[in-house]
Amino acid sequence: MEDSEFDTLFKLVSLEETARAWCSYEMREHPDDEGNDPDWWAVHLMIVMTDDGGPEEPPRTILTLIAEFAENDDVLGVMGAGPLEAFISDDEGRIRWIEAQAAASENFRKALAAVWVRFDVTPETFARLEGAAGVKLGGPGT
Repeated sequence: MEDSEFDTLFKLVSLEETARAWCSYEMREHPDDEGNDPDWWAVHLMIVMTDDGGPEEPPRTILTLIAEFAENDDVLGVMGAGPLEAFISDDEGRIRWIEAQAAASENFRKALAAVWVRFDVTPETFARLEGAAGVKLGGPGT
């Protein structure tokens, strides 16, 4: 999706509605065909924004809201192993943002603790993420 398409989308649905729908989807049992779930769109949108690129701010805001709205540690674990994990890169701005969110929110820290750090981040980034999470993280070389 192009940034202009995201702009159009977020005129129709708010970032808060997206975060709530994502949490709602993750709270339910999933049928074999997730595409039939009424909240699947929010999960798919986060996949597109974190895996395929897109504007920087909407996923940051949605991740923050998911951490706030999550009703249990299971949902936080899915956030960490899903969209937060996909959002991680060696980008200094992203790492600083993750560190700030983890320092400000216990729920965000819990989600970060569920991340499996990919092989494509530097050892320095890995160490910073572990510091922010306050626990040893999984990943290559652990």
